[in-house]
Amino acid sequence: MRFIPLIVIAILIPILTPLCINLYIAYVPGLKVGSIDGWLSYLGGYSGGILAFLSAYTLFYKQKSISDRCWITLNMLDISEHNEPRMAAIYSNSTINNFDFLNRSVKEWEPYGVAIVEIKNVSKNYAKNIRIELIGLDQRIEPLMHIENSDKIRKYAHISELEASANFKLALHIDPSIYKSNPELTLKITSQSIYNVSNSQNIKLRHIEDGFSLSLE
Repeated sequence: MRFIPLIVIAILIPILTPLCINLYIAYVPGLKVGSIDGWLSYLGGYSGGILAFLSAYTLFYKQKSISDRCWITLNMLDISEHNEPRMAAIYSNSTINNFDFLNRSVKEWEPYGVAIVEIKNVSKNYAKNIRIELIGLDQRIEPLMHIENSDKIRKYAHISELEASANFKLALHIDPSIYKSNPELTLKITSQSIYNVSNSQNIKLRHIEDGFSLSLE
């Protein structure tokens, strides 16, 4: 939207300039400065300069917008080689009535698989307000969070903040009824930089026989 005034100006300049030249020649013949060819050459050079400026400005703005974003990656970890992380995200499309806080398990789901992922900020910007939601279903599912040794599960405005190149591990507990009917799920990762530039990334989470796999959408 911010480029629309510049585009309008760029279009109006070559349209209005010849009209102004014609009016100048018609009504101020005694004060004519330069030839018509000279003015047309000036118009061509001026229009070219304006277009070059708009192109450079557009490219600069797009590059700045990309560099001001945060980029988050998810890597699947081998659950046999890692203990369950301090934080767990629990995705369910129904109320959880029986959660085992000691063993961190939803009893009414058992048995079910758990995915452990490493979340890393690969940008040079501080990432705040990181959220991971399940989308592409009948409803968007925000996770309930459980922190180790806590006796509560609850929703938070965001799950973490990360400095540049920092990472943390997260356990994903997903209601089996979700991935049995939708073996390919989509995780939507949103984040915000300190420049208040938001970014959204979608990553495919596929349920396979022995667990889960991740891939970019």
